[in-house]
Amino acid sequence: MNETLRIIATQILKDLLSKCTSEQHSQFKRMYCYKNQDLPINEAVDEMSKNKIDWAITQCEIMVSLNNIKQKACLHPVKQTFLIDGLWSCTLCGCKWGSSEFEYITPKPTRGGARIGAGSKPKYDEPTMTIAFRCPISKVDEVKELVKKVLNKFKIW
Repeated sequence: MNETLRIIATQILKDLLSKCTSEQHSQFKRMYCYKNQDLPINEAVDEMSKNKIDWAITQCEIMVSLNNIKQKACLHPVKQTFLIDGLWSCTLCGCKWGSSEFEYITPKPTRGGARIGAGSKPKYDEPTMTIAFRCPISKVDEVKELVKKVLNKFKIW
């Protein structure tokens, strides 16, 4: 890694870690500075292997995003996307807020629900069961036709 890029990356990592809790600092030290966990967090970042900095930044961004969601406040003013109706959205953690009052808006659940009468209607007056059986490949079309003819006699609609 280029030395200038390493310096910039370590500064980004230090900024991200400044937004983390002390428990998260301890976890970071266990993962990346396990030989000397007594170091302050900034010195631990300086002592890190340069090939682990990229992944550490990714993990710290996730930690900060989760912390922001828990606190219901976004700390990513640079990563904003304007949505419709005067709403802004963070591209990192997905939080949304109004443009004038900047209050956090909890996202609505996106899963669907069951409606009465939804789904396919029964074709027969009794419960049905799926069956499978083997037949010669040359007779598949004939067997399908025979089964369909027989089942059509029992349909209720």
